[in-house]
Amino acid sequence: MSTLRQLAETAKQWNEDGNPMGDATDIYPGELFSDACTPAAILALFDTLDCLTVKVGALIATDKQLRKMLCLAKATMPYMDDGEASDSSEFPHIDYMRDSPTEIKAKLNQRLYNKAVQASLANIDNVISEIKQASLVADNQPQEECNDNDKLTSTDAPSTGD
Repeated sequence: MSTLRQLAETAKQWNEDGNPMGDATDIYPGELFSDACTPAAILALFDTLDCLTVKVGALIATDKQLRKMLCLAKATMPYMDDGEASDSSEFPHIDYMRDSPTEIKAKLNQRLYNKAVQASLANIDNVISEIKQASLVADNQPQEECNDNDKLTSTDAPSTGD
């Protein structure tokens, strides 16, 4: 239980029982609280804050679980030790626990772009390799000699039907 909550409960009890040493304003500065803000209202506020704290804690736990699941789904070689969830197998390095969702998305997109560029370069290398191989094959084949006998004469040419 927080110190402020204890003070608020003590102030409420003193207001109900009567405080022999003074009123509740001795516990906390009166200018911080309006007249409508009674110790009971303060306790209700603390209950609301406690409830919100529990809900925020649950959201944080869910966020951590989702980040770990994303790391396992997307990382090539995930590092999952001591609460970490990261992947340094490719550039850019992604820390799934510390990077914001926007940063994670940008880094995943950068990785996809890097892979597309690598695939394009590999494709260009393959095309160049095929051209070189075809050139070598053509250079190694014997050249056919052209004889005068192989030439077409005007009598060998197909007629046009004139």
